[in-house]
Amino acid sequence: MKNNILFTILLILFNFYVTVYSENAYYIIGIQRKQSDKTFDKESKDVQNQIETLANDRMNDIYDVIQDNKETYTLENGEMDQKLEELDSPILNKRNSNNKKKFLFKNKTRPNNSLYKRSLSNTNNSNSNDDLTELIPFDSILVSYICPINNYYAIIAYLSDEILEKVRKLNNILYIEKSTTFTIDGLIDSNNNNNNKNNNKNNNNNNKNNTKNNNNEENKSNIYYDIEEIKKETKWSYQNYLSIISQSPSNVNHNKTYDGNFYYPSSAGQGVDIYLMDMGIDSNHNDFDTYKGQSYERTVSCDAISDEINFYLTTGDEKRKCYADNNNPFHGTITSSIAGGKLIGVAKKANIHMIAVDLTDTSILKSLDYILNNGKKHKTVISLSAGGFENYKHSMEDKINDLLNEGFIFLVAAGNANKNVCSTKYTDDFHEFTEYNKLINVGAVDSEIKNNEIVRAEYSNFGKCIDIFAPGNVIDISAMRSDSDVLRENRGTSFSTPMVAGVVATIISEHPEIKFNQELMKQTLIDMSIKNVIKDIGSKDTPNRLVNNGKKISYSPDDNAIKCGISSDHHTICPEGCCTKEGICVNYNIKTNDRCFIENGCQKDYGFCTSTEKSIEECDKEIKENEECIIDIPIYDFNAVIYNLHYDHIDDSSDFEDSIIKQCLTFMSDKCITFYKNRKYNISSCSVSENYETFENIYNYYSTSCSNLLYYACEKEYKTFSSCSINDNINESFDDEVKFNKICQNLNSEKCQEFYKNGIKNLSICHAYKYFDNFIPEDSKELEKIYEYSKSKCPNISSKVEKKCQEFIANSDECLNEISSEDGDSRIIKECTIFKSQKCREFYETGISCFSNEEKDDIVEIKYNNNRVCKSDSSFSHETIYNIFSYCENEIQSEKNQECLLTYNSNMSDDELLQNCKIYKSEKCQEFYEFVQNDFVCFFSKSNYYFDDDQRLGTLDNNINIYKKLCNAKQEEIFKLCEDNFYTDEYFKCYIDDVSNLSDDELKDFCFGFKKDMCQSFYNENPYIVDYPYCQSYFDKTIGNLEEAFNYNNEICNNYIKKNKKTIIENCDKEIVEYKECIIHELSSNENKRLKQCGIFLSYKCQDFYREKYNYVPNCLAIEDYSLIEKPLKIHMDIELFNQMYYDDCDFYRDYIYTSTDTISDIEIETDTATDTITDETTSIIETIDLQNDATETNTYGYTATTTSMTTTTSINRNTNKCHNKFTVIKKSKIMKITSKKNLKTRKIN
Repeated sequence: MKNNILFTILLILFNFYVTVYSENAYYIIGIQRKQSDKTFDKESKDVQNQIETLANDRMNDIYDVIQDNKETYTLENGEMDQKLEELDSPILNKRNSNNKKKFLFKNKTRPNNSLYKRSLSNTNNSNSNDDLTELIPFDSILVSYICPINNYYAIIAYLSDEILEKVRKLNNILYIEKSTTFTIDGLIDSNNNNNNKNNNKNNNNNNKNNTKNNNNEENKSNIYYDIEEIKKETKWSYQNYLSIISQSPSNVNHNKTYDGNFYYPSSAGQGVDIYLMDMGIDSNHNDFDTYKGQSYERTVSCDAISDEINFYLTTGDEKRKCYADNNNPFHGTITSSIAGGKLIGVAKKANIHMIAVDLTDTSILKSLDYILNNGKKHKTVISLSAGGFENYKHSMEDKINDLLNEGFIFLVAAGNANKNVCSTKYTDDFHEFTEYNKLINVGAVDSEIKNNEIVRAEYSNFGKCIDIFAPGNVIDISAMRSDSDVLRENRGTSFSTPMVAGVVATIISEHPEIKFNQELMKQTLIDMSIKNVIKDIGSKDTPNRLVNNGKKISYSPDDNAIKCGISSDHHTICPEGCCTKEGICVNYNIKTNDRCFIENGCQKDYGFCTSTEKSIEECDKEIKENEECIIDIPIYDFNAVIYNLHYDHIDDSSDFEDSIIKQCLTFMSDKCITFYKNRKYNISSCSVSENYETFENIYNYYSTSCSNLLYYACEKEYKTFSSCSINDNINESFDDEVKFNKICQNLNSEKCQEFYKNGIKNLSICHAYKYFDNFIPEDSKELEKIYEYSKSKCPNISSKVEKKCQEFIANSDECLNEISSEDGDSRIIKECTIFKSQKCREFYETGISCFSNEEKDDIVEIKYNNNRVCKSDSSFSHETIYNIFSYCENEIQSEKNQECLLTYNSNMSDDELLQNCKIYKSEKCQEFYEFVQNDFVCFFSKSNYYFDDDQRLGTLDNNINIYKKLCNAKQEEIFKLCEDNFYTDEYFKCYIDDVSNLSDDELKDFCFGFKKDMCQSFYNENPYIVDYPYCQSYFDKTIGNLEEAFNYNNEICNNYIKKNKKTIIENCDKEIVEYKECIIHELSSNENKRLKQCGIFLSYKCQDFYREKYNYVPNCLAIEDYSLIEKPLKIHMDIELFNQMYYDDCDFYRDYIYTSTDTISDIEIETDTATDTITDETTSIIETIDLQNDATETNTYGYTATTTSMTTTTSINRNTNKCHNKFTVIKKSKIMKITSKKNLKTRKIN
């Protein structure tokens, strides 16, 4: 048993940890012509061409740097980064053969026809002007355009750490920011929908059926709402949508039947464009009706696909179904449906535009640029359901401002981490996109009123920057393949965001006379919102606003319920539900069951009636009918099967695995989902009887476990499919061609032939699971097309691979010489020089793909060995090291090169700098610098630090880079470079020149960080000038005297701290209470108590606290930094005890005792962990402690949304929702009939 538990915990831990070794990454680079330039789109065509030409020139420069420093892309495993295979392209030889040839990098976002025409003219005209550089069109994955931003152009480049600074020092570089990938945090469990079992069991005698039609006089109308009153309040032409957002919860009479109608204005977003940036869309669904031929015909389209490098407009079938990076487009399908779906959307007549993105910031930047150029100003709403804790980016904020300045409305999801995400760029926990202040940030609430309350969703982020909340649980139409499919459910701020976007679209369409911009729309949403009705809002400063579309009046069906029974004029029989003692018809559910009990006066001859005893009997019958849904699988059996599936283990337990998978498929079937969800939503026989008898509800536990298991089972099916198929995303890289060539060889194998012979059955688990991330063919016909496509591609691929491999193999002999440290000095140097040559680097980086796996292992071993010998001094004799060192040193110290040994200091005159630049640019010195930076002997010496940084090679290498920058740049370009360095290294967090430019939050974050080591070092050692000596002029002009700057900033912060000390101390009290359990003062001698202590100590909550106290107890650290109180705060563990627990006492438990933060509060420990708060009744420190003004010591989207499932079901199955009707109402009573075959399920988005 213990082994099973340990195995389970280890498996769970495995899923938490992923190690990434590569240091190479994509970077966003801003290239600016002049600071005085206007915004790109407002400049003349001539200036735009100049900006694009400059960007293209710098891209060529960056490509040169990459090409010259190819070896810096080697990964830790000794392999060359595969992206560098592009450098083997024949087109490079064409450019390298003539220094008057440059690449014209393909601009996929904004093609520049004038530059392209010039490239064609130069290419085709042999008599072109010799002074005119020829442009060679080139599509690169290493350097590529993004789009214009503000008054500069942004590009993306794939850089190693070693060349990052070299690129930064090129001319016109405004900034360099690391590209990141955002997340979609669907907090998805398996909560499935309110499927309704028909509980209208009318035991009416046939002789009473004739009374059903006798209601006309007595019940002339069932309409209980006042249309004219709604119109008067909302100024709508017609009514609105979601029940929660189209009435005020505070106006609901919870003693009456809830009004499940959705009201929306007849304009319904008509003429408004809703743009969504998401994983894609599948619009082949009734929810995306375009109303063809109607006066309100609209567009529903996937406009474009954007990833980190590529951007292209869609055509043909991709307009209806698209996805980026081979992702399943389910998330984008849901967000689009919520924003503007005909059946379950808010703005039913709005145009829906999807841009499929891979969630990288560059794909989003390019998408925003497309929207800027194609959307309608003041008539376009942008919805983005992605984000995460990433570094602040100039590029993103600048691009956002480009759109907001032109009248676009932009909403983003708050995120699903249940955290406060409202800090500033001066902190280390910046959250994109909520902390770009001008955006409309949307949080989530639960989608039903519970105990007469609206509650913030447990997953939703919060904070003062969250502008508005909306329901977060929604119907997931992406899982529906036919109208008979079970409805599934999803939840998160990903879906509350497009819901508000839909409301925004209806506001715009209802008021065509108003030109809405971001600020006006945000204020309109705030003004229309329902205030102070959300419980558990998250923090005191979180605005308590529930989105509302203008209708706040609430009604109830009871207001005009059908009169029934003996007291009614015609002795009316209820068409649905029961006839109560009071003589009105009510629906039978958990809230009304007591009124439908015979013992409570229910009139059984005039409607459905039951009793407590009968409801229990019916529940027993229901359970018996669904016996196969009640499974009992131990958790360790789940984990054992998942482990075998994930690692593709083959053993004797396959029958056992098949049994577990079969049970899970049954459990997740429509029948079982309906069974459990009916109980959850209180519409089954057991819903009533649970008030009187306890029934075990196992759904939540098994739905999660089975969902995980089926994911890995589907993944196993997908591996077979992907090994036997070629997708249409074939790149030009040789590595991809080799990979596809292997698939071509597999196609004729027994495994693949059997796979295609059995057809779509081989993907049966994936189809049952529905939520696998990768693309899965939907039927056998589509699978057959994939097979035919794969066969058609194979001949060409195989031919190209064979030809290329023959070339590599022919040139491989000298590259495969194994070097030994025991060889003679001259031989080692000779062989290492060959090994590091361009020919051999290409062989090891690319040619290795041509060999079998067994041969590859041998080649990799040779490469690893030669790398070790040629790079590491431990493999060389002292004599060899000395000879290598001497060879490089002698070359540097030789008389012929003395002129090239340039020095630099910031006090040099302009004449001295000009003279040195002439020397630097000379042909002789350029050859010498190439030797210093790339030849094997100097590369080895520099790598192993055989030169002091203050002498020869270290200083020379640094000076070469300085002059490379200075000699090719104007003063204003140097200034911009230095400014970029200042912001990239985050020194801006240490200096402000005008406090009036900061908000209160920014000033607080600045002052809390002012005392950090980085800022104190900035003022004491000035590492900025040490690292960038050429920035002295920039430093003098922007900061001036360092001591004066420190005194000014120090005074500002002391004044702020003094003014706010009471609040700071109060906030520290709260921080101490939150994290006091993490401060352990003594390790217990009792083994059980020590185990619990280690559980707390090793918990994620406490480990995060130890690592990043500035993020968790910032107020307490400010108290320490500014010496606000004399007594020490108990927020630090003794360092010796910490090390003892981390490395010794708790190390034994580390692999299996990681305790979630949710369980910490349940552990009791009898140790001295109590920490007194600062402000208690006996100390009153706030009133007595004065601030010490002279204290100067030193001391880093998603997401989901919600609608009421009843409405969705009605619309999907009856198609009764006609947007053009004068007054559209989706009836709750109709839904109760339809939902008997429907259900909801949720899923997790990783």
